[in-house]
Amino acid sequence: MFGATAHVRGQLRIYTAPAVLLNHVEWAIRQVISESTHHFNELWKPMDAGNFGIEINWQCQKSKSIDLVNRLKIWKLLRFEISEFNQNNAVLYRATPDLGIHQANLDLHGNIVIEENKIKQCIETSFSQQKLISNLESAIGVAWDTELEPFRIAWSQRAARKPDKISV
Repeated sequence: MFGATAHVRGQLRIYTAPAVLLNHVEWAIRQVISESTHHFNELWKPMDAGNFGIEINWQCQKSKSIDLVNRLKIWKLLRFEISEFNQNNAVLYRATPDLGIHQANLDLHGNIVIEENKIKQCIETSFSQQKLISNLESAIGVAWDTELEPFRIAWSQRAARKPDKISV
């Protein structure tokens, strides 16, 4: 998706990671973005009972998002979002324990873009208006947004309070 000469910037936000996995998850992340210019905006911070979160931003010459997804998806208890942008393309990955992984292409403003073939598939497999709505909602990841929104809100509220940084 991204060329080797493109300047890529990305962000990983893990909303929930059980304390027992923190060292493993951090190791996996560092394996993927080790040669990138990256910044751990916060060290692991408590989010709710037994879960921690982290935000990492990076810049590099090559896409890292799919490698991160492949590393993180093995831990089914994580809730995370990865967004990555270059000059021409953008991608968003979202993951929850209940729903798994959702991938969406984005425009440069962060809007989800549904490709023509996907729209045609949604129409062709829809035998009612409700099924069409359901197919399109699935294509844009409504269920993932619904499940992740409380965690996004909690993240924003924690960021506004500037909690103590901790490292595990």
